Parts: sequence; structure tokens; C-alpha cells
Amino acid sequence: MEESKFIRFRFKSALFFLTFAVVCNLLCTPLLLAMGLSKQLAMFLINSIAGSIGVAIVVLVLEGRYKGRMHALRFCLGTAVIVFASCYYLVYLS
Repeated sequence: MEESKFIRFRFKSALFFLTFAVVCNLLCTPLLLAMGLSKQLAMFLINSIAGSIGVAIVVLVLEGRYKGRMHALRFCLGTAVIVFASCYYLVYLS
């Protein structure tokens, strides 16, 4: 059977990711706002960091899909670039 190129998530992994992102937003955004950052910048930073860490935890830890340290490092860096670009687009350009 041919293996799919898309990453598949289990229900528990998706629930963990969404919970992680919501909790990070609820806890960290008010802290950044209290430090004097604008709402857009606070949302961009928190969502980018939480998204990058959340996807990395789900794929590398919960799903266990990496072949070695270099593969995991490249995945984390690639994920961070894509998530930061997506969050920038959603917060500032849409």
C-alpha cells in the first residue's frame, strides 16, 4: 500500500493542539498586552509560537514521526517558517 504524503492526525492529537493554542492565547496574550505590546503584535507572537510548538509536539512526540535528530530539526524549522508566515498573513494582511 502506498504511503500518503500528508500527515495524518489522530483525534486526541488535534484536541491537544487546539487546547494548547487556546490556553497559550488565554494566558500569554494579556501578559504581552500588559507589557505594552499592541494587540496585533501580541496575537501574532503568541499564535506563531504556540502553533510552531504545538505542531512539533503533535507530530514528533504524540505521533512519533521522525527518523532522526536532523529530520526532527528540519521539520521544526520548516514548521516554524510556515506557521509564522501564516500568522503574519492572518493578523496583518487579512
